Amino acid sequence: MRDEVFRQDLADENGLQPGGPFLIRMLFKEPVPMPEKGDMTAVMERHIGPVECFCHDEKTAGFAALEHIAEFKDGKAPVQLMVMGVSPFEGEGVDAFSMSQMWDCLEDRERRLRRRL
Repeated sequence: MRDEVFRQDLADENGLQPGGPFLIRMLFKEPVPMPEKGDMTAVMERHIGPVECFCHDEKTAGFAALEHIAEFKDGKAPVQLMVMGVSPFEGEGVDAFSMSQMWDCLEDRERRLRRRL
């Protein structure tokens, strides 16, 4: 088990990247289909408020979070949420920081990755 502690250096202005994406990789034992558009919309709206789906197929689903606005130098726009479909994953090559983000299975993460979940 790795017990490393990671600290962000907030004094390092080069490390700050406002507006960068949050990446979430869902790990399943078997491939799963993309959820239905209506189901995804309902869950997102329950957690983050109104959303608008701007694309949905078996590979990608994209939503605009209408009450969460990102500000850019040349304007404003709703935050976008992208869900990617299934891609192969072997469980090897996961770095220590990524492993530290596996909150739901911290005690069991290394075994899960060795077994490919």
